[in-house]
Amino acid sequence: MAQVKIEIESTSFRRGGHVMTVDLTKFNPKILAQLVMHGAAQKIGDAAAGKDGDEALKAMQAVIATLESGDWGRTRGGTGEEPIMRYVRQVIRGLLSDASKAEFKAVDAKDRDAWLQAKFDGLSDDRQARVREAAEKLMEEDLKRKAAAKKLVDGVAIDL
Repeated sequence: MAQVKIEIESTSFRRGGHVMTVDLTKFNPKILAQLVMHGAAQKIGDAAAGKDGDEALKAMQAVIATLESGDWGRTRGGTGEEPIMRYVRQVIRGLLSDASKAEFKAVDAKDRDAWLQAKFDGLSDDRQARVREAAEKLMEEDLKRKAAAKKLVDGVAIDL
């Protein structure tokens, strides 16, 4: 069992145009441990998004190795990526023509996010705004789905 002393008073994030600040000092150790486990599963699982089989497995193993090395992973501009961009890429991927889908599949897995980003960057400001709006809806639906899943497991004993 890993034991870690964490000295963080709060965390903030942005969703749906709002900034949420969470006072972590109000959570008991069991809840903090569950948050760590959820975050690890989310971070590692995100690597498999849009991938299947061995490709998904290799992507998750790569994230684990990166984390074990003490590195969080790729960042853009040193500040990290906006969480919405994952959903923007999902929307862009859903809009691809058959020819673009074939081109996407031919791109090396490690370069696919950049390829989708380039597609997004090539859109007009109006189309980018529409894609972002769809991405925000996807992100909100995802958060609702995760909240519903959490309700399903409330009260399930977890030995920490």
